[in-house]
Amino acid sequence: MEASWRKWRQIQQGILDMGFAITDMLSAFQDYLLEDIVFLDWAHMAPAPVKEPDIPFYVSTVYRLEMVEEPRPLFFGWVEFEQDFYYDEEFCGKE
Repeated sequence: MEASWRKWRQIQQGILDMGFAITDMLSAFQDYLLEDIVFLDWAHMAPAPVKEPDIPFYVSTVYRLEMVEEPRPLFFGWVEFEQDFYYDEEFCGKE
């Protein structure tokens, strides 16, 4: 998901508030490629030729956490994420 520094700070603060410490971040952990994109239907309808990208469209980071005190979950039970969780003002994709 797209996330501003402010949103990442809120996520990290939630991790800390639950009793964990962020001990490591493994950046560039996994590259996600758009393979065979030129064969997708919309690629044939594009107003300009679509070529295979030469860079990943997303690179993930893995966080390592250590529990430093009794965990304090922020939520209990089933949590239903509504559409606005994914499609907020920072979202830049197409719904």
